[in-house]
Amino acid sequence: MHGSGTAECAEVSRTQLMRSRSRSLGQRVACSAHARVTYPNGIALEERESGPWNEPIAPMDRDLRRTPSRGHVHCDACYPVRATLLPGYRVPAMSVYSRTRSTVGGDLSSQMESMSLSSTCSLEMPPKPEPGTMCYRRIDITTNMHGIAIPEDLKVYRYDVTIQATKQRPDGTIINVDFTKREKADSTNVARKTACVQIMNEVFKHYKFVDSHRLIYDMQSTLLAFHEQIQPDVLNVTLEVEHPNPSPEHEGYTFAATIRVAGNGEPITREQLDNCHMPGKTHELQQAIELLTSQVPFRHPEEHVPFPGGKSFLICPKNYGFNDADTPNITGYAYLAVGVQKSSRIIEGPRGPGNRRAAIVVTTKKTPFFGPYNFLQSVSSVCNSVLNNEQLSSRDLDRMKRIFHGVRVRAIYGSKRVYTVSSFARETAHTAHFMDPTGNQITVAEYLFNTYGVTLRYPDTNLVQESGSKKSLIPMELLVVEDNQRIRSEQQNPQMVADLTRKCAIPPSELRVHNMLNAESIGISDRNPSPYVTAVDCKVMGNPMPVKQARVLPAPQMVYNGGAANYITKTWNQGQLRYLVPAKLQQWLMVVISDPRRTDDFNEHRLRQLYEAIATQAKRCGMTIGMPGIYKIGVDIDDLRNVFEKCSIEGVKYAFFVHTDADNTLHNETKRFEKSYGVVTQLIRMRNATDIVVKNRRAVTENVVHKMNIKLGGVNYELRLPEASIQASLGAKTLCIGVALNHPGAINPSLRASIGTVPTIVGYAANDKASPFEFVGNFILQTTNKEDRVHDFGAIVMECVNRFTLARGFPPERVFVFRNGCPEGQYNTVLATEVRAITRAMQSAGCHATLSFITTNKLHNVRFMKENAVRSEQPAEQNIPSGTIIDTKVVHPVYHEFYLNAHTAIQGTAKTPRFTVLYDDNHLSSDALQLLCYTLCFGHQIVCLPTSLPSPVYIASRYAERGRAIVTSQMRSENETSIEEMTYKGALRDVRINA
Repeated sequence: MHGSGTAECAEVSRTQLMRSRSRSLGQRVACSAHARVTYPNGIALEERESGPWNEPIAPMDRDLRRTPSRGHVHCDACYPVRATLLPGYRVPAMSVYSRTRSTVGGDLSSQMESMSLSSTCSLEMPPKPEPGTMCYRRIDITTNMHGIAIPEDLKVYRYDVTIQATKQRPDGTIINVDFTKREKADSTNVARKTACVQIMNEVFKHYKFVDSHRLIYDMQSTLLAFHEQIQPDVLNVTLEVEHPNPSPEHEGYTFAATIRVAGNGEPITREQLDNCHMPGKTHELQQAIELLTSQVPFRHPEEHVPFPGGKSFLICPKNYGFNDADTPNITGYAYLAVGVQKSSRIIEGPRGPGNRRAAIVVTTKKTPFFGPYNFLQSVSSVCNSVLNNEQLSSRDLDRMKRIFHGVRVRAIYGSKRVYTVSSFARETAHTAHFMDPTGNQITVAEYLFNTYGVTLRYPDTNLVQESGSKKSLIPMELLVVEDNQRIRSEQQNPQMVADLTRKCAIPPSELRVHNMLNAESIGISDRNPSPYVTAVDCKVMGNPMPVKQARVLPAPQMVYNGGAANYITKTWNQGQLRYLVPAKLQQWLMVVISDPRRTDDFNEHRLRQLYEAIATQAKRCGMTIGMPGIYKIGVDIDDLRNVFEKCSIEGVKYAFFVHTDADNTLHNETKRFEKSYGVVTQLIRMRNATDIVVKNRRAVTENVVHKMNIKLGGVNYELRLPEASIQASLGAKTLCIGVALNHPGAINPSLRASIGTVPTIVGYAANDKASPFEFVGNFILQTTNKEDRVHDFGAIVMECVNRFTLARGFPPERVFVFRNGCPEGQYNTVLATEVRAITRAMQSAGCHATLSFITTNKLHNVRFMKENAVRSEQPAEQNIPSGTIIDTKVVHPVYHEFYLNAHTAIQGTAKTPRFTVLYDDNHLSSDALQLLCYTLCFGHQIVCLPTSLPSPVYIASRYAERGRAIVTSQMRSENETSIEEMTYKGALRDVRINA
């Protein structure tokens, strides 16, 4: 009966497979229905490195079943396990650890398009449940959300804008520049956007338009007209205007604007609020609201400096109530700017469930900027040797390149050109030669004197090399840093990061005031309303929305060997309780990495004292610990490698390092060698080791030992839910998986250029061992693309399910997947690809568990503050307490969404994560799911504090960070290695190596 079906399927699939095999890294096939028809002799799963995956696909659950198309095999939207057509036509497999993509996103979509197949899936988000009721106390909260009233008859018409600048060179050639095209450089972007606003203001003055306050412009290519359409006689024609106040780089240009109807011309209406149950359907309305409420900073470039993402910074903060302490200098070359980050959201509103309302979210933003100083002055604040008219060392040259690469600088001589810094040359103005127009060799110093009459004060300092093809060399003293350039994360050294963390931390009582000052500066206030908002009959509420009587959930108990510990306010005390599963450590090393330049170095005697303190605490907790070998090495990678060679020869599987506080290189190298040699490592900075030995800081010692036990495969404690009726939701039959992505944005651009494509790291962790609260994981690499999507989600889940079944003797009955960092605009994509991949992988593994897929997001600007917080309190007392849950009024009206603040912020204001349930087969009540998420935040095992995210996804994020460090270290090394060799395998895969 199956024979004809098999043959027909094989005949069709061979054609599809042959098409797929011709694609670059595209050994994939696509299906139209995302459903499985069993062809017993035709299609089987291909064998993978993690084991034979040749089990037939189980029939789909009734809820997921669709009518299958004949003659298809599976695609990535089903799950990323390749299919094999037997015999003869095999799809070549790539390791789950080594698969990367050569195209940006779209491999799956393009293949489906070529096969005339659809990539859409029928999975839908679950209905919004009733709000939770569980609590042990309540608190009053204020937010940074301002409601906005929208008229019922709202109509917004959208138009595309193009602004062309034209200039004739002296040689007669014409330069054409599209000013509405976004540039990478901050300073260029700000200058062009400012020019666009000024030009469009001239257009509005000189041509026939509706009320200009009803014309909402985004400073680039989008123009919105509220209530009325723009007259046809000014559409699709060139509108020439003069720039009223051109900057030096814009002088000599003529400008022309063109306005065209965008899309099909249909207006945006208030009815989009009624479609907020469909992800992405309110995007146009939200964008219109966001642009409308941004017009004050957009139209007033003399007071505000706008940036993408709803950010803008005040040019003169004192004019709006801020003081010097709010905008301090942070180094000799940078200052801290204060401003606002604004976004729009669709929420329930003050009336709660069943209602829909738009809101504006306003929060204070502080960001470091390069100061508009003389470039030599900026460099001297980092390396003062340049002021002595001396050359920089090789180490200082590399350091300066990391900080100033990509910075835009303007010459203060000649035509005052703008350059982009690439690096710092070894040559000086006295040693760098080039050939002048007469054919003579001339130094840079001589050229500047002969041509411009410039005599250099520092001719023996290094020259700056510009980026681009010319590679011009310019003296630092003749350059000035362009204003409005933010300092990127990769340009910040550890000292600056620490300084920023401290100075950007604003406690709730102060943040509430700053938010109101910033809101008023952009026209979101009753006292100073935006004229653009009032002109279109909208009204923004001046006071932020409160949440009265918010719930605080009860905390779980931490169960040790011998009893349980209770969470009290900020922490819990283990006391004399022993670890649930204490580890044994016999053969190991303690190594101090010594810097001979330091006088207060950590000697071998102190290292032995450190061992005694650690051993005493470890034995108190039940661990068995032997005497280590004691070694001291220099800050040298070869010395470090020799330690691992010794471990490999002697069979040592654990090494403990004390390294200098200033070291930022050997840490990553240690973790690379850890993976290469299979030796578990633990590092502690010298100041912390000194605190243990000299100051007897027991809390530091306890944390070191907690981490040691976890790294050695022990379990410190388990968790007991405060509600016995839902304890089973985190029992032995529950698998919790966390997945997090780490994108390559923090890689220095100069390094990225030399190493080519930098991958995205996907970290994952799961409780797939014997203990329900022992989370271990790994990371994989995938090609970076514009979609924030995990390509191999199915393979990750397959691995975790198989490990769970092997460790416990039965498959899981419930699976909870926590996925970090999914933006709202990609919910549909995640449902259609990642969730579908998970369901297929579970079926393939013979796992019929129910599934819940939950996204967590901290990258939003919604903030919650205690309504009665006062300045006299410490920040921890001002912040909302651990366990605070908000699931009404300020949440999405249709999605199953809630905010859970599990941690206690000890400085600044807490960033409360937002949880969104995208798929739910477990059908837990709001109380049960919220309590499960809160309980998992106590499972970190190292510090006696809850973390901000549930442990599986928090630990997954750490695996992703560790993967990034290993990949970066490997890319800097001269040794080639495969992607498979970068990930954890064997014994390292079975312990929480990144603890």
